[in-house]
Amino acid sequence: VEEGIVFINVVVAPATIGQIQSTVNVIGSTVDSNFEDNQASLEINVDQLTADLQLVIEDAPDPGIVNNPLTYRFTLTNNGPDVATGINLINQLPQNVLYQSRATITPLEIEGHCNDVNEANEVVCTIEALPKEATATLSLVVQTLIAGDLLMTSSFTLNAFNPDNVNEDGT
Repeated sequence: VEEGIVFINVVVAPATIGQIQSTVNVIGSTVDSNFEDNQASLEINVDQLTADLQLVIEDAPDPGIVNNPLTYRFTLTNNGPDVATGINLINQLPQNVLYQSRATITPLEIEGHCNDVNEANEVVCTIEALPKEATATLSLVVQTLIAGDLLMTSSFTLNAFNPDNVNEDGT
């Protein structure tokens, strides 16, 4: 293009944190008397998202009643400062319960899904993104098979740094 400007946008997804550099060179088919302005570079720092997630587990009714439904409610709160993405909540069902229904995620604005119970007696739920200061609630129904104490254990992983690892597990 004569006397024109060409814009080229390149989008990258850095795989590591730290400083990255991008350099571009231009070469034309016409004579260029000044080669010093044919290269441009850009340096940028890549940081990791930080999201402080908190997990709370509740059950109802408490105490549960043998051969009756028991609902577990998992409340996941993002205390910020950034959005939390790629969240996997792994719920290890207690011994002596029967999985009754697929877990649900609310509010509806939170995109995600829960799988049925797997061979390891786990229910895994995935949340695509949980904005800063937002809360997602997951509900899961089981049936108790015997009297006694039940131990529900949950943990999560995410695509951001969680500065408060104390909040990562719930029982």
